[in-house]
Amino acid sequence: MAVSLVIALIVENPQQQLKLLRCLFGKLQQPDIVETLITLPEPQLKEYFTKYVLDSDE
Repeated sequence: MAVSLVIALIVENPQQQLKLLRCLFGKLQQPDIVETLITLPEPQLKEYFTKYVLDSDE
């Protein structure tokens, strides 16, 4: 089964862009995070993505 996941980001601070992209691609290597992003209901996606991807300390 093939599933597409599209993430669109607007980066307001260009200096943080590389850090954000590294973090994002690192997180997308974790199957549990990808599975959650694919299966989570849309109303909960923003909160999950912000908490576990964007605001992560990694």
